[in-house]
Amino acid sequence: IWNGLTFLRESNIGQLEKRARTTAELFAASVRAELLTLDLATLESEVELLQNEPGVVWAKVVSESHGVLAQRGQEDGPVEGVQVARASIVEGGTRFGWVEVGLTDESIAQTLLAAHTNALTTGLTGMALSALFSVALGFYLTRQLSNLALASEAIASGDFGHRVPVRSADELGKVAKAFNHMSEELHRSYALLEERIRERTGELARANESLTREVAERKLAHRDISQILGAVSAILIGLDAQGRVRRFTRAAEAAFGLEAGSVLGQKLGGLGLSWDQDKVERALAQ
Repeated sequence: IWNGLTFLRESNIGQLEKRARTTAELFAASVRAELLTLDLATLESEVELLQNEPGVVWAKVVSESHGVLAQRGQEDGPVEGVQVARASIVEGGTRFGWVEVGLTDESIAQTLLAAHTNALTTGLTGMALSALFSVALGFYLTRQLSNLALASEAIASGDFGHRVPVRSADELGKVAKAFNHMSEELHRSYALLEERIRERTGELARANESLTREVAERKLAHRDISQILGAVSAILIGLDAQGRVRRFTRAAEAAFGLEAGSVLGQKLGGLGLSWDQDKVERALAQ
């Protein structure tokens, strides 16, 4: 807008200068004969006619030998806003005088004022529309981002499969679609994980039930074996693979004078039993 107004001003000033030169040249041609013959009445009439033209501030005819012959309008030296043009009157190579015309640029000022007003109105309107568009776009973007933020919080709280509305096909719409796809995958993965957990829980429950029955059965069997061995009158000492005492019957307690609680877990050779230890060791090794 600024460049356009500058160009408009320069163009109008150039047109005013051209008009002033043309007017001065035409006026000089029209009063040439009257200047040469010093026809003052006709000169006054021509100057008056020219001064009445729109935009003409003053006009005068000057003779080289007699000075100003005719003049209309006020001239007090250079005046701001007035374009002055001069044209010489020459005959046979001799200059007999000249004419001078002053044109005002008031019409240019009015044109520029109207152009400034229109440009300012247009610029402010464009800025207002841009501001409204920016506000609307910001509201739209903020609303979409707020929906994504709320959806993220919903998923974080355990609402897998939560979806956001897709209202456009732009980048935000693509992000919303990708978010919905991610939410669906999370929901599917969570459902699959829950199913696997239920299956594993069932397996563990069944295994625990089986183990409980097995432990109960072994306790019962151990109790039965202990009762049977306790009723046997023979001396019976049970060892594990490392030679440590695991079972010591009542007959053994009575024969060796030791209590089962004090010998369980000890090496057989360290009990100090009254028998042939070497023979017993060889027999055990076999």
